Amino acid sequence: MASVDTSVPSLDKAWRINYDDLEFNSEIGSGGFGKVYRGEYLGTPVAIKKIQILPDDPNRVDLEKFLNREIETIKLFSHPNVIQFVGLSEKNGILFIVTELVEGGDLQYYLKNKSIELSWFLRASIAHDVSLAMAYLHNQSIVHRDLKSTNLLVDRNWKIKVCDFGFARIVDEENNKSMTICGTDNWMSPEMITGKDYDEKSDVFSFGIVLLEIITRVKPQPYMRGADFGLSEDIVRNQLIPEDCPASLVKLTFDCCRVDPAQRPSFKEIASILKNIKISL
Repeated sequence: MASVDTSVPSLDKAWRINYDDLEFNSEIGSGGFGKVYRGEYLGTPVAIKKIQILPDDPNRVDLEKFLNREIETIKLFSHPNVIQFVGLSEKNGILFIVTELVEGGDLQYYLKNKSIELSWFLRASIAHDVSLAMAYLHNQSIVHRDLKSTNLLVDRNWKIKVCDFGFARIVDEENNKSMTICGTDNWMSPEMITGKDYDEKSDVFSFGIVLLEIITRVKPQPYMRGADFGLSEDIVRNQLIPEDCPASLVKLTFDCCRVDPAQRPSFKEIASILKNIKISL
């Protein structure tokens, strides 16, 4: 019988953080699971998500499922455009998820604040960062299922970090297509909205909606979609897209938002296209 090498720490212990080693500062956000604070862990700036699910919460089972999924998913990742997991802490039944601190807030803030100038090169760079993260995730067989501008964090150097993996799911030959409807309506793919089977190409459609946000700086609304839940050509092209937008960005947006998932590009292809668009700007 092989002996266990006790000199190597277990993964569970490696992620465990002593609560007393955390320092809480200002609140920087909130969501369905709880509040997020700027803080420090042994002197290193971090974000601390405080999670408290009440025993009598009618959605407790679902919330715990999504929470566990987020924790188990983000443990797996190491990519410059994906939020970095630091560890977990617990005190008095309250869970604390600790991640790297991304100072800038979410992308939607910058898109809706028209006083912030965003060149086409910067917009293409933002989209490229997201595509690199998503190519990495899909290569790991992970479908995000809730890709949107509020789940994209911006650091001080305009590097984008994909976050919020509560809806993320492994998709492979054993776990393919038959998944529940989840996400946020205005970013959802047609197949998800209509309750059909879907796969990683659903993320590509959501990315196309994010790309439309980046181009127009307008939050997605139902009127932008047609009867088939694809983009409305007339409204988007004639009413929303700025005249000086590079044609290649417009084409990529519509390619990502094709109603037929099989006709959408992969994120590897998207990343390559955006790299070339950046070179041309």
